[in-house]
Amino acid sequence: MKRWLTGLFTAFVAVFLWANSTFAADTLPQKQGVITDQAHLFSAQQTQKIEHALAQDHYHFYVLTVVKQQNFSQYCNQVFNAWGMGGNDVLLVIDVGDRQVQLVAEKGTQLDNIIREREHGSTVADKYRAVTDAYFVPDARQGDFTSAVIQTTNALNRLQPMSRVVLPYILVLLILLVLVVWLIAFYVKRRNRARLAEQLERTKDSLTEILTYCIDTESQLREKLIFVRGDEKTLLQTQLDRIGEKLPRLNEIGSELKASKISLYHVYRLEDEIFEISQYIRSGQTKVDTKASQPPHSDNPSNAQPNQTVIVENGGSSFFEGMLVADVLDSMFDRQDDEDRRMGWNSPMSSDGSDFDDGGSDWGGDVDSGGSDWDGNDDNSGGGSDW
Repeated sequence: MKRWLTGLFTAFVAVFLWANSTFAADTLPQKQGVITDQAHLFSAQQTQKIEHALAQDHYHFYVLTVVKQQNFSQYCNQVFNAWGMGGNDVLLVIDVGDRQVQLVAEKGTQLDNIIREREHGSTVADKYRAVTDAYFVPDARQGDFTSAVIQTTNALNRLQPMSRVVLPYILVLLILLVLVVWLIAFYVKRRNRARLAEQLERTKDSLTEILTYCIDTESQLREKLIFVRGDEKTLLQTQLDRIGEKLPRLNEIGSELKASKISLYHVYRLEDEIFEISQYIRSGQTKVDTKASQPPHSDNPSNAQPNQTVIVENGGSSFFEGMLVADVLDSMFDRQDDEDRRMGWNSPMSSDGSDFDDGGSDWGGDVDSGGSDWDGNDDNSGGGSDW
């Protein structure tokens, strides 16, 4: 019994829906071209003017006028489907009796996406209503429906996706960003060049100073070796050998500083090494005994020499070898200075798919209403206004 009642109820609903759809299909108007004027709203001349304007549009616009329709939004959607519209087809329905206008387009089409993207409103119906409020309502209030239709269709043709509107600004921002990054990189490069030139000059001065110091100290030690004997002579010779120990490395540092491609970090490292060598050499100071400094078997007090302080280093380089190293480094630095001047281093450097609700906006003081997807399952979008 229960199954029999359920089946009877299902059949009743199916018959009711079929009868309702058949009745609705019988009452829908037949398309008569671009303009189906059931309300006799346009004269022949006005119809011709609208058709001429719509023929030049990107979208395929169709206009339907009716006298009065209940469930206006649902009616517009049924007409759109009954006429087989889709793609770039757009239906503009004008209800003269209830002073309503409805704009219908297929969901997901270019125009539908643009309206959803650009227009303001909490629902899709509000977004469509914003179009008709802005372009259809003003002329419709004045009774000029021809101009209202043309103005609305022209405005829809002019709408562009937000991506096309925003893209130029994004490109400008990207260009500015690239320019800023390039300027920063250029500034950092110039600043590093200036710092490299300055650091190179400072490191050269440090190297020259320690080489000169080693040569002068070696000369003094060799002179004193003539007048000393025994342990004192051994001590001075050991100190002299220590100076010669560092001279080869100082010569290598000079060659590295001569390289055309050298990083700022490498120059810093070489300067630290020169400083360590200097500290090592200067920390080996010792005093030479006055008596040990006198010539052997000399009783002449005038030959006595005062106490002297010398700096020594292990090594066996001679005075002439030291002078030769100094000459070679001096010539090297002169060539490097010429190269720096050519490079400019010596100069200062700067471094939705929402469902529609019936109705639209009121431009004649009536109640606002809007449009939506008629049953939530259809593939059309729409919305409109009252006047």
